[in-house]
Amino acid sequence: MGQLSGVQSQVFRPLPDVLRADAIVDRLTTAIILGLLRHGEQLPVENQLTTMFGVATATVRDALQTLRDQGIIETRRGRSGGTFIVGTPIPRPEGLLKRLVTLSMAELRDLSDEQASNGMAAVRLAVERASDHDFDRLDTLAGLIGSAESSEACVWADSRFHIELAVLAQSERLVQTEMRLLSESVEILWAVLDHTADGARAAADHRAIVAALRRGDVAASQNAVREHITRNMYRIVEHRLNAMYPTGGCGVSATGIVEDLTAWFTDLYSDLTELASGVEQTLHGAGSRSSLTTKDLVAVKAAAEEFLDKHRACEGAGVVIQPGIVGAEGAVEWWIRATDDTTRRLLVTLTPQTAGFYDFETLEWFRNVVDTGRPTLTGPYVDYLGMDKYIITTTVPFRLDEKIIGAAGCDIEIRSLESALMPLLRRIDDDAALVTNTGRILLGNSGRFLVGNRVGELPATSRSIDLPVHELGLRLITVPREGF
Repeated sequence: MGQLSGVQSQVFRPLPDVLRADAIVDRLTTAIILGLLRHGEQLPVENQLTTMFGVATATVRDALQTLRDQGIIETRRGRSGGTFIVGTPIPRPEGLLKRLVTLSMAELRDLSDEQASNGMAAVRLAVERASDHDFDRLDTLAGLIGSAESSEACVWADSRFHIELAVLAQSERLVQTEMRLLSESVEILWAVLDHTADGARAAADHRAIVAALRRGDVAASQNAVREHITRNMYRIVEHRLNAMYPTGGCGVSATGIVEDLTAWFTDLYSDLTELASGVEQTLHGAGSRSSLTTKDLVAVKAAAEEFLDKHRACEGAGVVIQPGIVGAEGAVEWWIRATDDTTRRLLVTLTPQTAGFYDFETLEWFRNVVDTGRPTLTGPYVDYLGMDKYIITTTVPFRLDEKIIGAAGCDIEIRSLESALMPLLRRIDDDAALVTNTGRILLGNSGRFLVGNRVGELPATSRSIDLPVHELGLRLITVPREGF
């Protein structure tokens, strides 16, 4: 195989550590289905693949043997030999479902966000750069999916349309990004959808995009792209939830679920208060605020470990003390659950004007507690420079000598929050969402309510029930299920 194109280099990028031969098989088969690698094309040689994927030689050999056994590749000997693509992969629904359930609700929403962002950028540039001839070609591709006779054909037709749409933007980066996004989602999408009814709908969506492009209407083009991607993601999310939490339709009242949700959060905050009180008592015995040192904070580790042992959904816990109490920069005594169930201290940079400065004083979970003296729930948010994950943070005041000197709290990754609370939400027949006091969705039981989004305008048929937990402003919202 000669010089790799920018698009093809995405196929052979290094693999994450957790992936092995199966991941190589998945990536190469998806690339063939999308047309990134073509029938008759030669793959890089074995030692090149080892370097490109960042895996052991034996791993590459196992993957190639699997592809040979499936009739997808063939290895020829001699001067003109090599490994060539000779067959077309047939996606296995069970494998696609397995891949889908490994994705969290937040990851699916992120995927949808990136698809919409890339697609909307592509149509904006296409209005500026494409010609009428380009739109004619795109219109032809738009209709192909409507006549597709299998899910595999839908995968190809859908991919071809969206790749060509990015091509019209005349941006290699947008094309490469679109291909990567399709490799993550398009097979899963058409394993979920029906190629007849949904193929016709997708064709109509594609034609609506082309029609708006022909008119030079950037706003309409972007809206059409966003609605198309949102509709697709709704269906993917619904399928995942049905597969993982098949408890919908139980006829359970929202009021009963509110009681269970309230009990869960009340227990969490009660134990956070106990964590803070225990450390406060230890520090009180060490002397006044002015005489505290970092050595006095050793008690935080044991208290955090005890808390984490009880609350398995929590990723980290500890206390954060404002500047001027223990050193001029403050203190972050936060302990994280490791993969082997031990704990390690979270290391952050507290020196201003340095790279990676963790300015916790300005963060909502700290500032609100210090200013109001009341428990706070913050998020969901990406804890950049801290946990570096998509989390919520729950905090309570941390006092010494009856004065607030910081916050005690815990971090919960959204994936863990879903595991803990989604079984409750899925018992409700209606679309339901657990919402913060700022109107942000913590968790939703359908594709209608995606984590991190704001609730927005709700129909008159919606219902809102407050959760009486420390005046946090949490509420459960329900809307009669209508589908999308």
